Amino acid sequence: MKGLLGSSGAESRTSHLAEIDEELLFHLRSRVEDNRAAGMNEDEAWDDARRRLGSYRSSVEECEEIRTAGWKRLGAAIAAAALFLFAFGWITIDWRAKALAAQQTVISHQLGMLTTALHQTAAPPAAEPQDLVTLVTYKGQPVQDAEVLLMLKTWPDNRYRQQPFHAKTGADGKARFERLIPATGQFAVHAAVISSDRAMTSAYHLFKADQRDFKKITPLEFELTDARTIRFRLKDEDGKPLVNAHVAPAYRKTKKSGKEEEHLVYYDASGPATVSSDSQGEVTFSCFASGDAVKLFVTAVGQPPIQAECKIPMTGDAVDVTVKPGR
Repeated sequence: MKGLLGSSGAESRTSHLAEIDEELLFHLRSRVEDNRAAGMNEDEAWDDARRRLGSYRSSVEECEEIRTAGWKRLGAAIAAAALFLFAFGWITIDWRAKALAAQQTVISHQLGMLTTALHQTAAPPAAEPQDLVTLVTYKGQPVQDAEVLLMLKTWPDNRYRQQPFHAKTGADGKARFERLIPATGQFAVHAAVISSDRAMTSAYHLFKADQRDFKKITPLEFELTDARTIRFRLKDEDGKPLVNAHVAPAYRKTKKSGKEEEHLVYYDASGPATVSSDSQGEVTFSCFASGDAVKLFVTAVGQPPIQAECKIPMTGDAVDVTVKPGR
């Protein structure tokens, strides 16, 4: 730098050019290093440095001309050049800092999205129990106040369990059992429908753990048919009226389009359909059709429940039922 600020007349032009040459090479290489740090390859870094600092040899000649014009002019030029380089360097650093910050923001956003995706993949939302809806109709029209007696069967921890449920249909013919369908695992539902002057109807559906297509029970539909009102005269083995016995429909077998059909109620779910026999041992039900083979749940006073069998006559409104203990 001493030569750039002036020297005695004895110093040769070559010496001054060498010093200037060394100074410009220093700045040129510094620019190249900065470009390489910014991601440029070797050729791009040198080309960019030359463009920014101008022709290397021209710069050397200009510096020599400045030197010969006097140290004051040269000193001012060098000060301006130094200020330019400092300012340019600060702008470049500031630009790099902003670019780096923007890049870090993009990377952070992408990492956030990736983390969310991985979390969703690794931990899917827990399954929730679903509602079961039954739809009861007669000749295509909704039936209100029909009794839906439902039994849910599950196998938690490989152990069998059954639970009774009960609901009545609304004006739309629907009864809803909230959160009844288990979220996971095998389960089965049995539902029986009892409605005044309509034949008792039931359905059973089993769903394996890996076969949970609920289309056939969404909703669970029942189309009812006509029934008759029948008086059942309950008697014990001695022919005496069975008074104050608890009685509920249990089973009916009928023929439909030449094929036999069976419909039943689980005893544990039969409570809402249970009535008591009167002083003559009689009960009345209007959920059986002519010709049906019928079973009733009968619980006499002080006795365990049993099933009593009979057949609905084609004519007449009464049928005798003999209740035999142990059956």
